[in-house]
Amino acid sequence: MNLFLGLVCMLIFGAAFAENVEPSNGTDNLLIPETDRVDCSPQGEIGEPECRRLGCVHRIPSTTGTPACYLTPARHRYAYAGPSVKASSTAWSTVNENKLEIPLTLLKTSYSVTGEAAVKELTVEFERYSTRVMAFRIQDADHKRYEVPSSVVKLAIPRRLNKHFYRVEYVSDPGLPFAFKIIRQSTNTTLIDTTLGGMVFEENFVQFVTKLASSNVYGFGDNRHGSFRHKMDWTSTPIFSRKTDPTVREHPRNHAGAHPFVMVVENDGNAHGIFLLNSNAMEYKLQPSPALTLRSLGGVLEFLVCFGVTPNDVIIEYTQTIGRPEIPPYWSLGLHESTLARDAEQTLDAHRKAAIPLDVLHVRSQEHDGEWDVTVMRYALAKAIKSLHLAGGHAMVSLKPYIRVDADDEIVRSVYQDGLWKDIFVKWPAVYGNSTDIVPDTLGPSSTLFGYDSSKRLVAFVDFFQPIAGEWWEAWLNQLRKQIPWDGFVLEDNEPAALTSKSETTVGLVCPKNSTLESPKYSPSAVDVWNSKEATNLLSDETICMVALHKIENATYRHYDVHNIYGHSQAVSTKNAIWKLTGKRGFLISDSSFAGTGTVAGAWFKTSLKESVPTAIRQSIISALEFNLFGMTAAGGSAEVFPVNASDCIKWQVFTTFHILAKSVVTSCSMDSNTASFAPVRKAIDTRFLLLPYLYTLFFHGLMEGEAIYRPLFFEYGTKLHNRNVLDIDDQFFWGSGVMFAPSLENNPTRSVYFPHDTFYQIDSGMKIVGDTRRKPVDMPENQMAVFLRAGYIIPTQPRLGAMSTSAARRNPFSLLIALHEHSDGSAVANGNLFWDDGESLDTVEKRDYMSWVIFNKWQEGNFSRSLLDYDVERNLIKNLTDNLTFGSLVVYGFDCSESPGITLRLDGRPLTMDRDNYSLHFEQEHKLLTIKLTVPFSQSFKLEIIAPVTRA
Repeated sequence: MNLFLGLVCMLIFGAAFAENVEPSNGTDNLLIPETDRVDCSPQGEIGEPECRRLGCVHRIPSTTGTPACYLTPARHRYAYAGPSVKASSTAWSTVNENKLEIPLTLLKTSYSVTGEAAVKELTVEFERYSTRVMAFRIQDADHKRYEVPSSVVKLAIPRRLNKHFYRVEYVSDPGLPFAFKIIRQSTNTTLIDTTLGGMVFEENFVQFVTKLASSNVYGFGDNRHGSFRHKMDWTSTPIFSRKTDPTVREHPRNHAGAHPFVMVVENDGNAHGIFLLNSNAMEYKLQPSPALTLRSLGGVLEFLVCFGVTPNDVIIEYTQTIGRPEIPPYWSLGLHESTLARDAEQTLDAHRKAAIPLDVLHVRSQEHDGEWDVTVMRYALAKAIKSLHLAGGHAMVSLKPYIRVDADDEIVRSVYQDGLWKDIFVKWPAVYGNSTDIVPDTLGPSSTLFGYDSSKRLVAFVDFFQPIAGEWWEAWLNQLRKQIPWDGFVLEDNEPAALTSKSETTVGLVCPKNSTLESPKYSPSAVDVWNSKEATNLLSDETICMVALHKIENATYRHYDVHNIYGHSQAVSTKNAIWKLTGKRGFLISDSSFAGTGTVAGAWFKTSLKESVPTAIRQSIISALEFNLFGMTAAGGSAEVFPVNASDCIKWQVFTTFHILAKSVVTSCSMDSNTASFAPVRKAIDTRFLLLPYLYTLFFHGLMEGEAIYRPLFFEYGTKLHNRNVLDIDDQFFWGSGVMFAPSLENNPTRSVYFPHDTFYQIDSGMKIVGDTRRKPVDMPENQMAVFLRAGYIIPTQPRLGAMSTSAARRNPFSLLIALHEHSDGSAVANGNLFWDDGESLDTVEKRDYMSWVIFNKWQEGNFSRSLLDYDVERNLIKNLTDNLTFGSLVVYGFDCSESPGITLRLDGRPLTMDRDNYSLHFEQEHKLLTIKLTVPFSQSFKLEIIAPVTRA
């Protein structure tokens, strides 16, 4: 009888949890709106008898993807177990403490999703970290579960509490189903709301369900989306690091990055971010409520919530926590190209003939063709790299996370033996040492787990979580540097990828398929493998076994738990080695990444040209925007499926030139280097080089303030003042706040470009465009990139002038592009700044070696306008590098002037004359574009006055 009354109470109480909940005609269920349904059976759809046996409701939905069998409040699994502290009859209380733990207990009406026993007692802990950052954590109250090791993923939690941007409310009546809400104080908007229920905590399966503040959801990855803003369509998408084939599109799949971070832009324009610190295989599902379901195959649920006012605020708070992206060496912002070691000289020659600059050469091996390691080609490769260095270029060597066991090369063989002696390889667990489940060949000395590379040669995987492994890795990279003078590395296959097989008759790493770690009782979307002929729905398909063991801080961890952070640990070890061995920043690109990897590495995201180049361009923009959400600012698109026709190659090359990292396709396209079709490519490269000082300065601000570099339009133009359509635009993007790009998509003479309520100038012509939150047709010659300067910004630039590397271009004169923001009284203003250093030293930011600020003010006095350009050098400790640098020109966009002959200049109060000071002026009346060519020292502050006649109104 008591149980029956308890169920009745919970049903009544549950009705208050969901909006529009009405009793059904039956006595055993509630009619919940389809958009709010939570799966009763996450494993897959079940029939009505089985659904009723679980105590859930079965109703055929009207829309595809909506679960037919769904939870009612009677099936919420946990209840508040603390003393009653309710403040009113609503059964809700507010968290007033900066830290509070709330006990929960498993309801007797609960059931198991996986067949495993559910955790009986939980604690939910709320902690306020700062004014805009808080955490909540759900964990087993009685038993310690796996957590992401703090030594691997190092969070810098802010501790500054002035006032609260948020409040937390929770159910505080014993025996009632537990739920909580996190609410923005200023607007009373609910950001997290768990009243839908569905929280599950079992041994190898946890689930968290929350309503969201809006359907404007961005992030989670790294996986393919058809749009930057997620579709709330019930799709389950994995977050599990995989070596993937980007040409396969049938189902949602994850790539190498694992980033459980999402941003929600609220309906009033405010934004917040949600980060789940969990490294197990997981998946997310978005539904129309709007609501989010997160499922993980283990660990605890530890969330960080960042409360921004703007989307950019959210990224600032998130990167402050996970680590700010590094400033890469300047040379890494030049063009990159990838080549086999044996083809290095040929690749360099192809770029020379095409007159396409090349700054970074990625050298990789071809395992299946006998060229299994770059050391085999070290003599020929050293010669090619020497030639590259003489031309101002830099070399990056591709590395795998393993080393050959049966290497013929003496150097590699001795390095492997040293690793065995130091015991730094991933291991089999002892229980499998004599198991018939594994192929004996994969059991090495000291229980080392042996795998196979793509050429079917045995390899041992480095356990990068161990400090001693980092020391061994550094020694190996030092040995390699003696043979091949590298400047950085590309970490490939560090998902980790491995050749796997499920039959002892075929070569491959065979994992114990009966283990619940390899074949979990809940089969998430993460088990799916891209285009794998031997996929058997094991979590370990095409990677190493989930039962493999790692050592972290003298404790043993299963690969099942740390898989998503393995590549991150290799990136950290490799970057530490680069710093120690070279004393310079160097550069690192990592296939696999996690929260915080951007502090040490960049990334290529793979895009397929198989469908169409316009589709690839749109998808590549989405990937770039997402990587910037994740704090991976040094990222760029790497195309697959070449060759395509020459026109498509050119279109793709022009576009990808304006990723933060730019990849050359000169050798991939195999085109005649003398063809005129390369002209658009050279023009795009000239524009990129011109803007590199501005891009480099954005990295400085990214390190200091945490701002994103590659931005969607809604980062700059919130929905409070602009058309809500800005939330859906993913075919345009910004660098910082000052430069907007719109790529050529179709072969049309014009394209539609969205212009927010602001003023823009075309960078080439100076044409002024006043936006009105609508799309406007813009002339778009085939295979061009439209570049617009935003009014109010000063962009520092440096023309290429034929330079074949960034090293050569850095010696050219600078220029300033001044895009005036006009006021109704005739005055105008613009400002900007420039960070400049030697481009590769480690401590220039700490020393603040060089920073300058530029302010341009224009006002009217009688029949004349007066303008003052104030260039202020804050600090210059690198005069030896800047003494010979100058400003060669100033370009002012939107300059109102009646006649150019009447313009006079004063430099630091001294009148300038054309004869004595060798300057020139050109004023283009139609677009009001003023160009001043003069020579002014780059390393010294100066003030330039411009006095010009104007036509009185």
